[in-house]
Amino acid sequence: MTESDIKRISDLQKDPRYQEGNWKKQLEVFKKIKRKAELEAFSKYGLTNITDKYLPEKLELAKSL
Repeated sequence: MTESDIKRISDLQKDPRYQEGNWKKQLEVFKKIKRKAELEAFSKYGLTNITDKYLPEKLELAKSL
């Protein structure tokens, strides 16, 4: 996680929409462990990679289980 990511978490924590419930908890966890969520980590490959490659592969895998 970069300094920019940590700053973004701090900014989101100040936003009233993210100050309670699950959003608040998740932001606290991300900040504490200093790791991105799996899908956020994929953003470095471009957002279409998630819909074009990652999700279809995961769905096919789930069907085979």
